[in-house]
Amino acid sequence: MVEQRNSRLQVFGPGPVPPPDGAPPTLTWTGPPNNSTSSAWAVVVGGRSADPTGVAQVQVAVKDLATGLLWDGTNTRWGAWVWNQAVVSGLVEDGSWSFTLVPAVPGGRYQFTVRALDR
Repeated sequence: MVEQRNSRLQVFGPGPVPPPDGAPPTLTWTGPPNNSTSSAWAVVVGGRSADPTGVAQVQVAVKDLATGLLWDGTNTRWGAWVWNQAVVSGLVEDGSWSFTLVPAVPGGRYQFTVRALDR
């Protein structure tokens, strides 16, 4: 911001970056259970995420065990390794996350890998 009368210049920016807390966020898986089956075309997985300084995001990688390909939710196709964004709700320090795999084939086998990133 520039003030013309007093020729004063003020610069605004983000505050100082907090130091890393030294511990990664914790993740829990609430469902569905391992080796479960679904007849639905959309499979919803979810759990909880927690970290004293907050969780920036939760990401999910989905592998089709029949083909070895991974789901790219941004480009809506199967291909190489990619992290998909989960939906996070609640407090950033202790919230829940979910991810919906829409192109799931009933009877298909999928491996889900989940990670959480610090704020």
